[in-house]
Parts: sequence; C-alpha cells; structure tokens
Amino acid sequence: MADIRSKAVLTELAPLYQEANYGVDLAATSLREPLGMGDSIGVPSIGALTVNASGATDANPEAVTNAELTLNANLEPWINAKLPQIESMALGGQWASQTAAQCVSQLKNSMDSDFLKYLIARNWTAGTASTYHVNPGAESLTSDMVYQAIATLTNNKGVTEQDCVFMVSAWGRGSLSSIAGFVPNMTDAGGRVNGLPAVGTLMGIPVYQTSAVPNARTIASTAWTDDGSSAMTITVGADHGVVKGQKITFDTVTGANDITSAAEVTSTAATTITVASVAGGSATEAGTITVEASENLLINKNQTFVAQQIMPKTRIVDLYNSTGSALQVSAVWGRIARAGHAIVLGSPKSAI
Repeated sequence: MADIRSKAVLTELAPLYQEANYGVDLAATSLREPLGMGDSIGVPSIGALTVNASGATDANPEAVTNAELTLNANLEPWINAKLPQIESMALGGQWASQTAAQCVSQLKNSMDSDFLKYLIARNWTAGTASTYHVNPGAESLTSDMVYQAIATLTNNKGVTEQDCVFMVSAWGRGSLSSIAGFVPNMTDAGGRVNGLPAVGTLMGIPVYQTSAVPNARTIASTAWTDDGSSAMTITVGADHGVVKGQKITFDTVTGANDITSAAEVTSTAATTITVASVAGGSATEAGTITVEASENLLINKNQTFVAQQIMPKTRIVDLYNSTGSALQVSAVWGRIARAGHAIVLGSPKSAI
C-alpha cells in the first residue's frame, strides 16, 4: 500500500500543477510527449522533505512530522488513538496542501531557471556575432532597443506580437518600466495564485517578472591564456551563452588576471571567451566569469516547446542517514527552441 503522505500530496498536487502559471506554461507550447532523439530531458525533484524520530538531528532541512502506520486491529490496542492522529496530520490537517504547494513552486521555479538558461544558450553565436541579442552591453534601455528586439523576432514569417511574451528579472522590469510603451498592470497580478506576476504590457506584449531570468549570471572557467598585449582567452564549458559585446568580470583562485572592472567580450568560440589583455601568462585553475547584465528574454512561444508530464510523480524513499524517510516529488520534462525565436534583451544588472 502506498504511503499515506504520497497519496495525500498527490491528490493536492494535480490541480495545483495543472493550473500553474510559470514560464514553462506561459512562454512555450506544451506537448505531452518527449520531443525526439537528441532533445534534452530533465528530472527536477524535491527530495528533502524528511520524517525523523523525535530528537533526530541529521536530516536536512526541517522534518515533517507524520507517517503512515499499518496496524492490525486485533493486535494493536492503540489503534483507536493512532488513526485519528494520522487523519488529523495527513488528511484532515494542512500538511498535504502545504507540502504540495511548496513542491509545485520549487519544481516550476527549477524548471523555469533551466528553461530560460537553455534559451540563452541556444542564442549563442560564435566569433564576433551577437545575432539574437539586443543591447548585449547592458546599457540603459531605450525604446529603439525594445523595438529592435520586437522587429528581430517578428521578422520571422508568421510571427506577430500576439505570439510573444517578455520574461524579465526584477531589475529588467525596472528598466522596461522607463520605456514609454510600458503599461503597468495595476489590478491583476497574474490571475492565479500559483505562478508568475503579470506586471504589465510593453508595446502590447505581456511582461512577466521572474527570478529565473539570469541577473549577473556566472559561468565556471577552468583555465586562461593571456598574450600580454592584445587578448586574454578564458576556457569555459559548452553552452556558456556568452556573446560578443557583453561585459564580464573574472575572479580567479590566485587573483592573477582578475577582471574587476567590467570588460567587453571581443569574441567567443564553443568553449572560449576572449577579452582584451589584462596582464600576461597562463594558468590552469578555477575561475568564475560574471555576466554584468540582466539577460531578459523576448520569446516566440509558438516556436518554443516544452514536453512534460501532466503532473508530477510522488514516492517515498528511505534515507540511509536518517531514522525516517523522504517524500520525493519529480517531474520529467524536456525543452527545445527553434533558432531565432527568442531574443536576449540586455539591461543593467542593478542600477537603472
């Protein structure tokens, strides 16, 4: 028999998940099946809701306090006391609904973060091109920049403003709010409790604010080489999403060749980023690149696809280092975007 926690949460989870209003729901065409060979499939999960015996301290994070008991009425004299307790904690109480709401929020936010970073990575172009970026240097936004982003996207045949949606960070919203064509939403913050706030429209296109939009995104580096005169080349992993014209800072383990004042990227390749020379020499050690921008997205939702289950799965898994067990909630999903159907609109990462 399934654990009572799993059953109770699953009952609450179904309507919450189907009515969610997150980036993967708003900015993509949802499909019910995996998309095809080579497409990315992810499994976000919630696996840290644990149940411990009294006084246990080795679980992280906090414990929930109910579990199912399987009792034989002929052998267990305390059954009359135990059953009302279980009913109160799992079914008649608030535990299941609160757990389900938190799981949906965490799952969808995790999916949104991966989804939007995936679109940014797909917008990468090699060399000195920044084809799918507007204002990569994150200067103060102007109406011309916004119109350029809209024109670039709607120049695709069959694409209209009605097919588009803006996904912006909190700082991106501040920047867009200064544009004359921005109309703030003063009445409805999104229409649904479980999802992203609709903060307004820009040139007739809906604008949603989400923390999943990268603001000062970081990229891990493994090495660099500096010729001491013209160029420093930093080694990174694939799908870094950095393009020519963006400004970065660079922090290394030893402090050698750090970039503390934002430097403009002069060119990129699949696994390298090039900026002007800082000092000289080379090193094979860890470093961190920070993109000095908020990377807002204008998305054609009709050419951006998400494949996901109709609702997540729940299960109970034993923990080796705990006296209890963990409730795990997961959702299998994939995503794919057609080239040229999302535009990165750079804006300042902090001061507007």
